[in-house]
Amino acid sequence: MRTTRGMTRSEVQIDPAAERTSPDETPTLTFATGSGAADAEATTAHAVRVAIGSVRSMYYNLVANLEQLCTTLPSAGPPTILFEVFWTYQKRKRLIEAALEGVGLPPEDYPFYVTIGADGPLTPTAMAELLELPLSTVIFRIRRLERRRHAERVPNPDDGRSFLVRLTPSGRRLLGKARPRFREYAEAVERQLGVRKTRSLADGLVELREAIDAELAARAPAPAAARR
Repeated sequence: MRTTRGMTRSEVQIDPAAERTSPDETPTLTFATGSGAADAEATTAHAVRVAIGSVRSMYYNLVANLEQLCTTLPSAGPPTILFEVFWTYQKRKRLIEAALEGVGLPPEDYPFYVTIGADGPLTPTAMAELLELPLSTVIFRIRRLERRRHAERVPNPDDGRSFLVRLTPSGRRLLGKARPRFREYAEAVERQLGVRKTRSLADGLVELREAIDAELAARAPAPAAARR
């Protein structure tokens, strides 16, 4: 650092390599000390202009690359019917939450209370097939009900290696409170749709499930014996 007449001045010096025009490179600024306010201001202004030009070039190139990418990507098209089903499922979850508010039954467990209460006692395997859920998920949910003392295991008279699951008296009482509240909401939705539209949608959902099953079966890998 040089001191002139008791004053210390800082000036910005630009690296000669900063004059490059490549948009992917930014000028390198170095700081030194010296005298001459005019020279320092001029050098600083030049460095700023170079830096702004470099950033502007980088921005323009980025926009051009994005535009090229957007023109080469295929159009995704409108949402498929399966996305409509996903949205509907999310709405159904909200409806169950609203119907069961204050009842003391977790909305995510409601289908298990209904299934066990209406079709039970059931084995976990039978419940997994009925709900089309992984067996591990069903067992996890059953244990949740058991911890609340709302479900219990009983011997399976047809298979001593397995067990049946049924609701306890307290579980049945809770379902007796929750189910009418949910059906009130569900039947109100059906009334908005009308009988004809409700039946049409129900038939369409059955066809959709069958179409999905057919597509999965068609795309399933062939058994090892069949590939020989």
